[in-house]
Amino acid sequence: MNIIERILPNDDAADDLAAKLNLDSVHTVRGWRRRKSIPKWHWSAIVTAKIATYEQLAAAVAANQPQTTNTRAVNQVANQKEGAV
Repeated sequence: MNIIERILPNDDAADDLAAKLNLDSVHTVRGWRRRKSIPKWHWSAIVTAKIATYEQLAAAVAANQPQTTNTRAVNQVANQKEGAV
């Protein structure tokens, strides 16, 4: 389970989080859940509210990034080496 799913397990949780972060609209938080991404300008409020750490938020962004061709190539080489052992 990624950090977004932990913070926002369902749309009902969006109401609580929007209130905790003093956001004008619950739809902002619901959009984060749909996109599985929280915009960086909201990170400091989330960290201040002790909902997540910067490291957890950064890891969520990294996990949602598509792999580049170079990353795929590196992973393929690593997998081949593991299989050869």
